[in-house]
Amino acid sequence: MRKEWERISLSYDILSDENQRVRYDRNSDLLRLPDNFETAVSSFTSGLSTAAKTLGKGYQTGKKVLKTLDFAMAEIALQMKQVELVLQEKMDAELANEVLATNMVKKTVSVPPPPKGQYYSPFDACSIIKMHELHPLMDKPKAMRLMIENEYIPVQKGQLYNVYRQFKDGKIKDGKEWRKARPNSLTPSMHIC
Repeated sequence: MRKEWERISLSYDILSDENQRVRYDRNSDLLRLPDNFETAVSSFTSGLSTAAKTLGKGYQTGKKVLKTLDFAMAEIALQMKQVELVLQEKMDAELANEVLATNMVKKTVSVPPPPKGQYYSPFDACSIIKMHELHPLMDKPKAMRLMIENEYIPVQKGQLYNVYRQFKDGKIKDGKEWRKARPNSLTPSMHIC
């Protein structure tokens, strides 16, 4: 009985002291440590497996996102190049218009009147026209019009173009004169010899 009493007393001491009670508790988590450890390792490996799968999927998704991003950047670069070309065309057109407007403003005509009471010779008239044609700041059509309107030559526009074409072919030499053609039934006209 003494032994029984000591056992009960020891049990009472253990149950009254919380630290000792946890130590001797048969249902304690510490007693189930091997089971808990196995579950913990299993959960840990399962978690690592899940994390690895997630990372793998993330890596694959990341590669897809990078490819998509590369394609998007290439598309943006292409569109920017197209915009750049359109802007360059507009700038070139505006520059050409400015140059044209500047050239139009700066184009001049240099057709001095022939001696009073005389016409330009075909060679002199064509030389003036050629000078206007070759010089970018001179206006050839306006010079031809001025010769006709001011009666510096005795022919009309069509005839003047024919004479100038002959001049360019080398058929008009210095000393040639304008000559009257046979009278037409309606109006007399002038031609070259």
